[in-house]
Amino acid sequence: MKFKKHGFTLIETLIVAGIMSILGLFLSNLYIGGTRTFNREFWKSNSVKEMDRTFLRLQKMFAKCSYPTYNKFQGVLKDKSADWAFNIRSGGLSESEAFSSATRRLQTQDETDNGTANDATAAEYHYFGTGIKTGLSNDTIPERRLSSTPNEEILDFTSCVSGYKDMPGLDDRMPRCAKHTLYLANRLKILRVAPSTYESYQDLIIETKYCTSGEVAPINGNKSYSNGEGKYTCSIGSFSDSRSGLTEEEKSNVGKKLLATNVVTVTIKKLLKADNDRSTSIEIDIIAAAPNIGTAVVKKSVQFSISTSVIAQGAPSSAPNWIN
Repeated sequence: MKFKKHGFTLIETLIVAGIMSILGLFLSNLYIGGTRTFNREFWKSNSVKEMDRTFLRLQKMFAKCSYPTYNKFQGVLKDKSADWAFNIRSGGLSESEAFSSATRRLQTQDETDNGTANDATAAEYHYFGTGIKTGLSNDTIPERRLSSTPNEEILDFTSCVSGYKDMPGLDDRMPRCAKHTLYLANRLKILRVAPSTYESYQDLIIETKYCTSGEVAPINGNKSYSNGEGKYTCSIGSFSDSRSGLTEEEKSNVGKKLLATNVVTVTIKKLLKADNDRSTSIEIDIIAAAPNIGTAVVKKSVQFSISTSVIAQGAPSSAPNWIN
């Protein structure tokens, strides 16, 4: 008995090849899409954790943001000059430049996973960062780094540990204060951007210097401090990055410390309420964009109570359009 040999015809082969190509394309797109989704969500999770650490560190500093020293028994010693104020610098962004379309969508959604909340309180708004600004020139080396610009200062403030120099019945020690500057630096270009999204990002950095040479000097020789008047003798030029005489915690703060990366916009809000000698409320909003795609963003907001006067160096901008 003879058996016929059967093979695949050219048409059958082409059909199978076409089906396999379509299936392979589908699976590869599924894999690429899944990988991108995983990377985006992984980046969001890490960015939120980074912002949480940033706010925790700032909160510890702001808790010591008070006038140089105080006497619990004889009243408060205050030097209310601008040297000890909490200064909000002049922002370089307008409201229209501060937020991308992705951020505006994020703000109006219920995004509880990254702490976004709708603005509801009247405030003065000050915007910092690159936002959605375009036309920023590139340096050739290193790749992706944008043209060098001065650091953009956001805040400067003083945090102090109280002391009771020459006060009867109390430890004879000097107060110690630190000067802090919060600023943005190291601008880099985002790789894949869409229209009306963020095109560059920066590092959020805080720089700290201490004064260990000052003390509280009584006014008019009033050694008893019965009038609660005194002056801290550290001047602006007395702060340095020396670690001598500092505690271990203070030593860890000295110098420049990286707080957060991929930052595109920082908003400082001075909440509008009756001023008093005890506190002023501010809110800090940080928006970060993924370094590979400007449409992936996270936003985190925290409110703080500041014990010193809060001075805004520049005129406030308009509120975000989602609360207008």
